[in-house]
Amino acid sequence: MIDLGQVFFEQRQHFFNDLSVHQIIINPNVKGYPPIFMLCKEVRGSKPCEYVLGTSFLQMNHLLMRKVENHSRILIAERLATAIIEHKKTETISMPELLGKPLELNAVDATTRLRRFESEPQSDKPLYFFQLTEM
Repeated sequence: MIDLGQVFFEQRQHFFNDLSVHQIIINPNVKGYPPIFMLCKEVRGSKPCEYVLGTSFLQMNHLLMRKVENHSRILIAERLATAIIEHKKTETISMPELLGKPLELNAVDATTRLRRFESEPQSDKPLYFFQLTEM
């Protein structure tokens, strides 16, 4: 797998039309970062890639309301609400386990900005994530 963030680091901004979400990671307690991260996977050319898309709770709700069928939306919303109510530091929701397949979001028309994730400042291999700026 290649980190899609490294590919787009120079242009800083990227547009996504289709997302294949494999995991949703909720971590509302980390200052300076979005509370929700969606781990996405896709194939670019012949190479599989993965990337992380950061969203706010409001943006996530907007995506779910516009792009997800009712039954799947209810399952995802229940898991998100449970994590928030139980005040867990971090919660991971596997879409294949919850829905039986990755969550496919088509025609989202999302504008993102690439950000660097400072997990370990001395690391020579930085991590990147895309943060949703508008839809």
